[in-house]
Amino acid sequence: MLKRLNIDSDTNENALVAVLVGVLSILLPIIGFFLGFIGIFLALYTKKLIRQTSRSKSSLPTIALLLSITGIVLHIIIGILIYWFLSKFLTEWAPFLF
Repeated sequence: MLKRLNIDSDTNENALVAVLVGVLSILLPIIGFFLGFIGIFLALYTKKLIRQTSRSKSSLPTIALLLSITGIVLHIIIGILIYWFLSKFLTEWAPFLF
């Protein structure tokens, strides 16, 4: 079916892998931050492949790029909130803890 639509199966698989990595970058704690960068690389690589090999445009690499960027930003925000919470907690409760 992909041959009839003139879509290269390799680039389509790369796009699906990039989307999967983008989703995992949002869902997995800590390692998701690094998966976000891998997802960005895969999405940009797949976009380049699609531009070079086929005439049709696929929105999967764009979706993967957005998911990966969202995962990175989400982990940065969560890290800042954890740091802020721990600094507030430790400064207020330090006399009672030690």
